[in-house]
Amino acid sequence: MSGNFSYSVKYQRRKTLALHVLADGSVEVRAPVGLPEPLILRFVEERAQWIVRTKQRQSSKHRWQNAIEPGAQLWYLGTPRRLEVHASKFNVVQVDDVSLRVYARDHGNLPAVARQLETWLREQAALLFRERLALGVLAFPDIEPPALRLRKMRQRWGSCSSRGHITLNTELIKLPLTLIDYVIAHELCHLFEFNHSPRFYRRLEQAMPDWRQREVMLKQF
Repeated sequence: MSGNFSYSVKYQRRKTLALHVLADGSVEVRAPVGLPEPLILRFVEERAQWIVRTKQRQSSKHRWQNAIEPGAQLWYLGTPRRLEVHASKFNVVQVDDVSLRVYARDHGNLPAVARQLETWLREQAALLFRERLALGVLAFPDIEPPALRLRKMRQRWGSCSSRGHITLNTELIKLPLTLIDYVIAHELCHLFEFNHSPRFYRRLEQAMPDWRQREVMLKQF
């Protein structure tokens, strides 16, 4: 053990040491056969900060990527909620302050449960995002609500096309409402300024004076 983590050593026919943080958070050192243990320990200790940072990044990613299985913590509107799966004659999803409950005919088929939940989340996103977009447009009295598209995106929370269409990432449904509103306001500003110029930020400031605080919060997700 080193620092606040343990590690295992895997001896291989190789010439150099290698360090890996695996998907489950465990730490593995791959070392040449016969290499003395003190050299391995020093190698790990010199890289302790990197190991801790990597484990933290993985932990942050896992909060969004938890497996769909009973007891998993799934995020919805900024709050982690416990997933419950129940047998039912009808496919229904319910949510409260602490849980997401999936009632499914095929409740033992977790891939089917995952698809049911994904469909429900997308439906909730469609309803909520249209509502928040209509409210967000009120801060821009010289425009009509633009066309809205939903898509699951890896690198962006939202985008605005040159044709004036706004696309929102369906993963936004996992974020607090204040951050959903911030992403919408950001994209609405792009209808006027298709860049991130000072004029863009002046318009964003007028529409949402506390946008900087919201942007800081968004980066935490």
